[in-house]
Amino acid sequence: MDIIEINTEKALLIESVKTVVLSTLDEYNYPYVSYAPFIEHEGKFYVMVSNGARHTQYLRTNPNAGLLFIEDESKAKNIFFRKRLSLQVKATLDTLSKDILEAMKARFGEVVTTFLTMDFTIVEFEAKEGQLILGPGQAFKIEGDTVSHIKGVSHQSK
Repeated sequence: MDIIEINTEKALLIESVKTVVLSTLDEYNYPYVSYAPFIEHEGKFYVMVSNGARHTQYLRTNPNAGLLFIEDESKAKNIFFRKRLSLQVKATLDTLSKDILEAMKARFGEVVTTFLTMDFTIVEFEAKEGQLILGPGQAFKIEGDTVSHIKGVSHQSK
């Protein structure tokens, strides 16, 4: 696969899902995992979560988190090799701009406005690095705009 095909597959995967699996760390550095609806805007990811949610509390003390975009099981050719993108990210809380708000409304509707009048906040995630899996022997390291094949991952019989 060339870089254009890999980036296209990555974009298609992100577009194919409406929610992202979110992993944060509690005060003891134990992971807490849940999910949230998201948008992508100018290369960053945004979720809206309640200020009372565990994720929000944990991100206020430790902005390091993980995001997982994963192919629907029913669409996977092989359950062991579901397409997935996992990213190590840094969070910025209480992000509110007109562009982000409009993008969220376009994807999720006016309920976004209602949530913001309640106790919800918008969290921005900026990717630091990650891994993209497109199938057997198709593992790629993601660092910014750089994509490189992970050598030694072939999944051949022993």
